Amino acid sequence: MKVELDINKGIRFENTNSNLLWDTHKDDVLLIDNPEIDDTKTFIRWKNVKLFGGNILNLSISFDKYENPNDKVEYIRLEDKKHNTPWETYDYYTKLFTSKFGSPNEIGEFQGKPHKIWKFNTVEIILGIGERFIEYSVFVIKKRKPNNK
Repeated sequence: MKVELDINKGIRFENTNSNLLWDTHKDDVLLIDNPEIDDTKTFIRWKNVKLFGGNILNLSISFDKYENPNDKVEYIRLEDKKHNTPWETYDYYTKLFTSKFGSPNEIGEFQGKPHKIWKFNTVEIILGIGERFIEYSVFVIKKRKPNNK
């Protein structure tokens, strides 16, 4: 699988040329560009970041016991602002990632909704549709655990 964006090392903010590297400590993450930070410094968000060839996305990190429990970047959420529905987001990024990275390593369903996973050496991209009262986009990049094949 060809990795053009060096995603195994981190995420590049194309509009500022800043890098959000995996395993960066929370205190250092706060210094990258100009994120929104909640009062407890557990939720951090960058709005309108250019990623993956100029696509405008919101990127958020929660430092909690579920997503980044060691206060290091291991799990990020992405929110697409261009497309009107979760299905449009899913279709668009499926085509984009397939063209950049090849076919997904996993294609499946969860509770009747589709998901796809692209696996790299150290991270994976998870793209799908979820539903809890309404449909929503599942758009996550996370570090892979050792022996997670």
